[in-house]
Amino acid sequence: MGRSSQGNVRREGPQPRAQDLSTPLDWGPLVSFVRESNAIEGILREPTTNEIRAHERLFEKFQMTVAALCEFQAIIAPDKPLRAREGLNVRVGSHIAPPGGPAIEKALRQIVKRANSNADAWETHIAFEMLHPFLDGNGRTGRALWAWQMHGQDRSPFAISFLHRFYYQTLAHHSATRLRAPAAPKASPQGTEGESPKSREEQQPSDSGRAQGNGG
Repeated sequence: MGRSSQGNVRREGPQPRAQDLSTPLDWGPLVSFVRESNAIEGILREPTTNEIRAHERLFEKFQMTVAALCEFQAIIAPDKPLRAREGLNVRVGSHIAPPGGPAIEKALRQIVKRANSNADAWETHIAFEMLHPFLDGNGRTGRALWAWQMHGQDRSPFAISFLHRFYYQTLAHHSATRLRAPAAPKASPQGTEGESPKSREEQQPSDSGRAQGNGG
């Protein structure tokens, strides 16, 4: 990978991403994003300069790497490294993340590979949070990776709040999943063999009969 005389990133071969991530980001919306990302974790102070700069450096990456994510996470959650050793386990609410060990870094590399291949940012974020590759800072790192993907796909990550945008993405993903699901077989109007619809109706108790039961 090199740079052209104009300073833009130049890459040999096919280019899966929609735009050059060296495109400057507006400071105001970026600060708002960092503020919301912190608040989701209960961090209610104003974003620090280091946090904002860390996001800027991440968004400047043309290709994401595990090293870049580790560098980012080390700034926002120091001394809470990648769970690449056995015994570095985490649990988030009722979700028990995969156990710590070499498989964590391998799985994270696959997630990064998907992010670089112009995959769906919603799916990448879900995969990252299910893995929870770090001891801490996973939510903020995962949201930064989501924003990096959205920015690279020319879909402004800061147009509305993260939670608002992610809510709509979840609904869209759920709708698409339902459309892809096979339709359930329709029940035969005759029911069981030799039984007509009318005979079944006659066997059902009336509303008043059900009301006289145990209230179930």
